Amino acid sequence: MPTLAIVIVSYNTRDLLRDCLQSIQPGAAQFPLDIWVVDNASRDGSTAMVRDEFPHVHVIDSPRNGGYAYANNLALRRITADAGQEMQDGQNAPSPISHPPSPEYVLLLN
Repeated sequence: MPTLAIVIVSYNTRDLLRDCLQSIQPGAAQFPLDIWVVDNASRDGSTAMVRDEFPHVHVIDSPRNGGYAYANNLALRRITADAGQEMQDGQNAPSPISHPPSPEYVLLLN
């Protein structure tokens, strides 16, 4: 079965982000999904909401609002990284992550 990664870029859109993530949930039961939220330095509690309400979603805290393309590139580097490889994203130095091989498809949402 094909795999799909969904990347959502967010900036101070906590309630819209919650609605978006809730709308994706029904498809997750039918299709293997890997969901990523890149937060562009929001101050509205978006990342806390995602971590609390959607623990299966990967969150990338961008240290700055670099825009849509910048945020997508942060996620795409993580998604396509080899398992166990450590990434450097500006000020972020996340722990090694282990995930399945790169997905066959990636959907970029804004």
